[in-house]
Amino acid sequence: MRSGCETVLCMDVETEARTGNPPPPRDGLDLDALRPGHLAAASGALLALVVLGYLYLTEVGPFPGEARLAEAMRSGLPQGANLAANLMSYLGDPLIAGVLLVLLIAGAWEERGRTTAALVAGAAGVLLLSKLLKALFGPTQLVAPGINDNYPSGTTAFVTSVLGLTAWLAWRGGHRTAAAGCALLVVAVGPGVIAIGEHYPSDVLAGYATGGAWLLAVLAVAARFLCGTAKRSAVRLAGRPEPPRGR
Repeated sequence: MRSGCETVLCMDVETEARTGNPPPPRDGLDLDALRPGHLAAASGALLALVVLGYLYLTEVGPFPGEARLAEAMRSGLPQGANLAANLMSYLGDPLIAGVLLVLLIAGAWEERGRTTAALVAGAAGVLLLSKLLKALFGPTQLVAPGINDNYPSGTTAFVTSVLGLTAWLAWRGGHRTAAAGCALLVVAVGPGVIAIGEHYPSDVLAGYATGGAWLLAVLAVAARFLCGTAKRSAVRLAGRPEPPRGR
């Protein structure tokens, strides 16, 4: 039996063969425009920046003005902004992050199907990557000995990967307001965890890079395997010669 994705793509192949024109875009997940190789290269470059940042912190010291910036943000934060900053930090709490992830996965499944939901779930794997990096790097010179590993910021990485992917999917689905809301949370989480004293700017920059690297890796894997496999299967089902596999 054909899967839903194969059926849709098979119909598109048959339409193109019959009319000579490419079919109109559909509402389902379409990763054809993505280039897996480019995404993987960008992901690797971001991770390289994380490593280089840590080497700079250990061999040279804090980034210029980093400590002063963090102190200024912490001391000059109004009461209302302090509450908002604390709310941002709660996104990294395991329970809250778990509930948020379940809601996003359910919404993605309802809106776009199980493949999209699987992508959102995969984006949460950045938590494992950030924990691995923390264990490898340990605390930087900015924190006292014995303090928990601070580099990179796991909260920033999680929000960047999961809500960044959600924002991208929402934008592609025409949900501009939802996309803007998710993007706003991604932008706000970094300054938030700095303002309440959880992290320094270098931790946050590394968190953004880690989250972005994982997000790009998830999209690269999806574009390389999910979409390509379904499309080749649809071409075979439609009775046309299978095109050569691209890199």
